[in-house]
Amino acid sequence: MLEVRIRTMESALLSRHRIRTWAVRIWAVLPFFLFLILPARSLSQNKADGGATHVPAIKVRTELVLIPAEATDAKGNRVTDLKKEDFAVFENGNRQEIALFDHIRTKAEVMRPAAVPRGIFTNMVEQSQSRITIFVLDLLNSKIEDQKEARKQLLDFLSKSLNGREPLCLLAVDANGVWLIHGFTSDPKALADAVNALRQEPTEMDRPPKNPEEELYKTFAGWHTKNPRRAQAALEARIKMLQTAIGFQDASADERIRLTLLSLLEIGNAFIGIPGRKSLIWATAGFPFEVNDAAAFSKEGSRKGADAQGLLPLYEQTWRVLEEANIAVYPLDVSELVNPAYVSAGMGEPLPQHLSLDTHVANLENFADVTGGKFCDRSVDAKKCFEEAAADSSDYYLLGIYDRSGTEKPGWRKLSVRTAREGVKIRARSGYYLNAAAHDRPTDTKLMETALFSPFDYTGLPLSVRFTGTSTVSPQEKKIVAFEYAIPSGAVRLDEQTGNQLELEFGAVARDSEGKMQGSFTKVVQGKMSEAQVRQVKEKGILFTGQMELGPGEYALSFAVIDRVNENTGSVTAPLKVD
Repeated sequence: MLEVRIRTMESALLSRHRIRTWAVRIWAVLPFFLFLILPARSLSQNKADGGATHVPAIKVRTELVLIPAEATDAKGNRVTDLKKEDFAVFENGNRQEIALFDHIRTKAEVMRPAAVPRGIFTNMVEQSQSRITIFVLDLLNSKIEDQKEARKQLLDFLSKSLNGREPLCLLAVDANGVWLIHGFTSDPKALADAVNALRQEPTEMDRPPKNPEEELYKTFAGWHTKNPRRAQAALEARIKMLQTAIGFQDASADERIRLTLLSLLEIGNAFIGIPGRKSLIWATAGFPFEVNDAAAFSKEGSRKGADAQGLLPLYEQTWRVLEEANIAVYPLDVSELVNPAYVSAGMGEPLPQHLSLDTHVANLENFADVTGGKFCDRSVDAKKCFEEAAADSSDYYLLGIYDRSGTEKPGWRKLSVRTAREGVKIRARSGYYLNAAAHDRPTDTKLMETALFSPFDYTGLPLSVRFTGTSTVSPQEKKIVAFEYAIPSGAVRLDEQTGNQLELEFGAVARDSEGKMQGSFTKVVQGKMSEAQVRQVKEKGILFTGQMELGPGEYALSFAVIDRVNENTGSVTAPLKVD
């Protein structure tokens, strides 16, 4: 027997790309048998929720850790004749069994959507060996001058150096999150026009550092007094003021960390279902967190985020998706050169607590190392960074070892890939993050919202959608728009060890030409599958129907499905005109 949970959503648009959703949950439990088609029911038949509680879902995962590896000789030339037995993979010093081995060669061609009949919209792409290189302009963690440098390098690269056959995708990250500047194309003029249309905006980092002592505290009576008591009271008051100022700075940093993690998560979800290694060039002045310091994101750590759970769930989810998407990060350092001994006039006479070691270079290097990319320092421009990233993805070996999520303590694991072949150098990612087996369900509630309002289609779960018809809602002008989700065979993995458990969450939202949400649909289907149902899903896939009420107008409808058991998400967007 399957349980169907239905909920309705009402939302308000906060910005171009971010929607905050308030959900009124109305639950219904009814007998339900899943064969090939899962029909939707009317929302008017729902009953109120009795107040169910969620517990962490315990899972033992046996998924592959993908390790792209480049092999070169002493002169830097590619070594292309290595076999599986030539490699050895070590995790925390212990040799691991290589469960996957392949030699990958890619082509400089643009990815294309899968061919589908007219009226069907899908997130699937044609299976090919396309080379995938993504360029991100980080406007969130870069000052205005750094943004100018990144634009200058990118435009110079596009105007003089881009190979007309090598496709590139341009993204930007700012205070609203990640968004698309231009999709994959090999046309340098189209990319340059998109960059020129991009506006530069100052960030929190552009504000000159100031010391509260200079602006406020020295105006207080007692600072220059010779009275010991008044001097001590003045010192204590000053410390409290500094702590308050530092607290505001930390809050701003935490928000940049959250937005950076969310942006990486969305990029990973957009490419997770596309095979092969992806090179991600991230033009930035620095990441706002230490990439391999998970302890800082826990409840007890320094990065607590906006809720009591801290940023650790988001941190772990981001790394899981980046690793499964096989994304190698190439940080391009565009930060301006500064004198470390310089102190702005607003700081006055600095105190020891104001001094900090600039570790952004080491942090960028760590990010490249753990993902298998390269750090492009100030001596490397955008052209050289792109050439190295594209070359690394053009010819590589793909190795895979099994992780042990659910059997060991979560955290970073060191990786080392070696070969006994003399004179051959192997470069591969230096680590991966072993995720926790227990997932607090409240931390997953925003995943559907993020998928529906992302600027990208999520590809973790293959998905197609079509509209099946409209009917008039009398006596109003609104119409009921019916649609159908289609998940192909083999996309949803059912495991006998978990009792063939199925849990799928379906969602949809409709936005008008101004970006305002005008309709929504959400439903959860869960339960244990019979043997006959398992065969149906494996052989024919899943169809699921839904509907929403919309008035006359033109809309963009976003559809998403989350496979909660296998932790995969798929989404797709389709235009619709209601007469």
